[in-house]
Amino acid sequence: MSESGYVNVDTREWPVVVITYDGSLPDERFREHLVDLSAYLRRAEPVVFISDIANSTLPTNHQQRMIGQMLQTEAEALKQHCRGWAQVARSPELREAAEAMQELMDTATGCFDTLDDARQWARKQLD
Repeated sequence: MSESGYVNVDTREWPVVVITYDGSLPDERFREHLVDLSAYLRRAEPVVFISDIANSTLPTNHQQRMIGQMLQTEAEALKQHCRGWAQVARSPELREAAEAMQELMDTATGCFDTLDDARQWARKQLD
């Protein structure tokens, strides 16, 4: 599998954080990214994440385990500070993966076809 993807984290709409994935990330870069997301949760401020995975590939099994570990480690911060986590996914495979991850979260979640729909939902979670 090619690992030539990227991730971009945009905080210009704070407390809405838009994360855009493209392609696949090497495991080490993926791990660093999860550490960065944990830091946003540890700010102890309300936050809503939007993960735009429409142009990404499915995470590897190892990366899925890393996500599960991060969600478990950050469970209390997620519960206290994360007002929601939206996913933008159009393909059935990515939508299924997003919905499986959302089942692990103790916060409001949603899966959307467009980034605009996800942004509208995210703003409502902060009301």
